Amino acid sequence: MKSFNDTFERIKIAISEKREDVYAVAIFTFVFILMCILTWGKMGDPIVDCGREAYVPMAMLKGKILIKDIFVFFTPNPLSYQINAIAYKLFGINLSVLYMLGIVSSYLILVASYLVSRILLKPLASFSIIFCVMSFGVFQPFLSNYIFPYSYAYLYSALG
Repeated sequence: MKSFNDTFERIKIAISEKREDVYAVAIFTFVFILMCILTWGKMGDPIVDCGREAYVPMAMLKGKILIKDIFVFFTPNPLSYQINAIAYKLFGINLSVLYMLGIVSSYLILVASYLVSRILLKPLASFSIIFCVMSFGVFQPFLSNYIFPYSYAYLYSALG
């Protein structure tokens, strides 16, 4: 009888922790969506800092070849330009497409970070970590943010 009670108690604890996880994910999803609405179009400087992230995929769609026709000083990963070019092809050439790629990628990074941190920490501690990542990484309005990053190659690498 004791093993049945132990098992039942473990199940109750697991269910209560899962409920806390659902609440935590729901809260940071709500905060994430709210911050996306409030900061839409205010990330990065497309003319000075991040212009190549918008220009290179557009030039690739027009038939130019990377490295041969398009001079790119840093090419850590040409796959990022190809992903952005595919998104341009599907949704049109617009900075909003790059913003949406950054939003989706950063949300998936936050969820993955939460799940990894939950292996070692309680839900409140994991939520605190994710909130700090959101504050100092995702929605940081200067050059190094996840929504409109300096280099999408680094964002896609972090997502991978």
